[in-house]
Amino acid sequence: MNPEREAAERRRLSGLARGELEDELVEAIGRLDAGGVYGRDAAILVGHEFRTPLNAILGFGDLLLSGVPGPLSDEQRRQVESIVDGGRRLARLTEDLLELARAGEGDLDLAIEEFDLGFEAAEAVRAATAEARRKGLSLDLLRAGEVHALGDRRRVARVMRHLLDNAVKFTQGGWIRVEVYGEGGKACCRVSDSGIGVAPEDRDRLFRPFGQLDGGLARHYGGAGLGLALSRLLVEAMGGSIWIEAGGEAADAGARAGARTDRAGAAAAPARGEALAGPGSSFAFCLPSPRR
Repeated sequence: MNPEREAAERRRLSGLARGELEDELVEAIGRLDAGGVYGRDAAILVGHEFRTPLNAILGFGDLLLSGVPGPLSDEQRRQVESIVDGGRRLARLTEDLLELARAGEGDLDLAIEEFDLGFEAAEAVRAATAEARRKGLSLDLLRAGEVHALGDRRRVARVMRHLLDNAVKFTQGGWIRVEVYGEGGKACCRVSDSGIGVAPEDRDRLFRPFGQLDGGLARHYGGAGLGLALSRLLVEAMGGSIWIEAGGEAADAGARAGARTDRAGAAAAPARGEALAGPGSSFAFCLPSPRR
């Protein structure tokens, strides 16, 4: 391959690794969805058609990283890791598209059970810790004993993942806090941050599919704009509610009586990049609690 073609190919692969294909795919489905005719069918088609090749990409990528076919150079390992990371992002997007389509059709097939909402929050915080630490953010979990909820445990974990992913993505400095508590016979979870915040006029749009605030944010931060829309559909299907609160102050005062703090992110000292902290945002959801 001549140097110019090699450079062009590297740029193309770099774009795939950064998620540009993902962004273009979501934008195309969003345009279809705006017409109200083909969007859901397109989501289902894309979801099912992507699954088989994605499984192959991820399977062979993991095989190469394992070293079974032979050793990789450092550069080859970095490139394969980029392929696998990009494949995982597309796999998550694929599942979100399918889940959104199922929710729109009322076909979620929920597995309702009693579980400790605090345990699920701890698992979600653990999964988000590495990326929060990489950005120098503190990540705390506040909970007071067990808080029992009724819901689909797997779908609740998905909602928490979306809320935490957004908090990490849109917070450049400061903190993220997850609070689990019982209130009014319900089991609730709040995710707050010191990120860029949400203007009051933009709040309704956030819970619509493909509803990122504007094109500039989408280009800068990436993402599909599906997470909050899907979270709302899932929470409401489980008999709960989800909303956004003004700024992140609610969690700043949110260590309720008897709550303990699990610090999962940066060290106990103030987080790096505190000067980059913004007005923040706070998302909360509540689920039914079992009757005693």
